[in-house]
Amino acid sequence: MKDKNTFYFYRFKPNKKNDKYVDKILNVLEKKGYKKSDDGEIGFIFGGDGSLFHYAFETDYKKKYCLINCGHLGFFADYNVNEFASILEKSTSFIEESIPCFKLKTSEGDINFVNDIYITENRPLDFEILVNGTNIVKQKANGIALGTSVGSSGYLYSLNSPLVLTNNDVLQFSLLAPIRNKTSNNFITKGILSSNDIIDIRLSNKCQLFHDGIKLDYEVDKLVISKSNKKMTLLHFNEVNNIDRILKSFK
Repeated sequence: MKDKNTFYFYRFKPNKKNDKYVDKILNVLEKKGYKKSDDGEIGFIFGGDGSLFHYAFETDYKKKYCLINCGHLGFFADYNVNEFASILEKSTSFIEESIPCFKLKTSEGDINFVNDIYITENRPLDFEILVNGTNIVKQKANGIALGTSVGSSGYLYSLNSPLVLTNNDVLQFSLLAPIRNKTSNNFITKGILSSNDIIDIRLSNKCQLFHDGIKLDYEVDKLVISKSNKKMTLLHFNEVNNIDRILKSFK
């Protein structure tokens, strides 16, 4: 059985100016009885939310993740890299938070994501969106963004979609630059759905897709989104919730 007091440091883009802070954190962890391992149960991620998503995806969401903010916003981070060691020294234990994943099914296989997926093109595409088998959208647009509750304050918010404050059981979508004329005038261009719904998106052409900011290595023209059985486990020192994150991000 894997030793529960093991950890791994992950830096998507290593930065020498943070090395002194990394060394301090390493010393504190060793004093607390943790051991560094390439297969550590805990992944300490130095970076921003993108680094967290990359590492969680690479490790198939099987670890417990603690984001130490070295980036800009750090939506999922509680502390910056220069203060983390002192907070860790005073802390007695971590609090676990489970964030649900969603499954993206394509012709090439299944992908899990936590935050959002999006497709953008510089030309209009024909979109069809089916929810639980019922066609609700038939529209031309330059793309689509679909996100979870924790993803509502990102790309979707810039598209004037609502912030989801407390509910982990929703998905929402927004078409990008939908065309409105007599040939393409479907009135549904945004929607909020249950996380238990099955969303089928069909495109007129194969396009590039991004999941949690990660570029898919093949193009798609059909995708199905549904709830996954995977979860991303985040570690904190204090209780957190989505409202706290949103307030911190916009104040």
